[in-house]
Amino acid sequence: LIGRLRSPMADCDFASTFPGIVIMPQGWLPGERGVGTGWTARLDQVEALVRHVLRAYRGDPNRVVLTGQSAGGAGAWQYASARPGLWSAINVICAPWVPDLSAAAEAVEGKRVWIVGWAGDGEQGNDDIVSALKGRTTEGSETRYTRYAKAPGPPDPQYRSMLHHASYDLIYRDPRLWDWAFQEGCDRCGEEWTMGES
Repeated sequence: LIGRLRSPMADCDFASTFPGIVIMPQGWLPGERGVGTGWTARLDQVEALVRHVLRAYRGDPNRVVLTGQSAGGAGAWQYASARPGLWSAINVICAPWVPDLSAAAEAVEGKRVWIVGWAGDGEQGNDDIVSALKGRTTEGSETRYTRYAKAPGPPDPQYRSMLHHASYDLIYRDPRLWDWAFQEGCDRCGEEWTMGES
């Protein structure tokens, strides 16, 4: 099964040069349906996992970047809106929906946000959230938008019909994303992640 679902990303040997620890929890279990179902419990689990990894592997709590693709992009918006103080940067890719635009833009005030998608994602809401984010004025607020004219379909044969939906395959390979993601720390974020620790 793993061989059949292998992503081109799995062949990249980047562990010795990548400047971070990557945690990729799978949001939906087989048989589950529906974006927006049960986010709260999942977000609590992800937060606990990140806290554990930061402690166990001496991660930098000032540089915790939130990213998500597709339903994970919707989850990233939900999480960024609910707990904006945890993230030094937020990267949302091909999110199928955005929570209330003004509420999301207000929640991530003062945060660096990079939105990625293809042209069709723009028509589904990316353009609107980018416009809302560009109106932020608080120091530290930054909005980037990468809108691909063409993107590949997912490598998993089950989802190959979703043409242009694998923008992550392009942006995650782009070193400019990671340079941006890790360029600035967030002292307040570090305090949030280490609160309650002895």
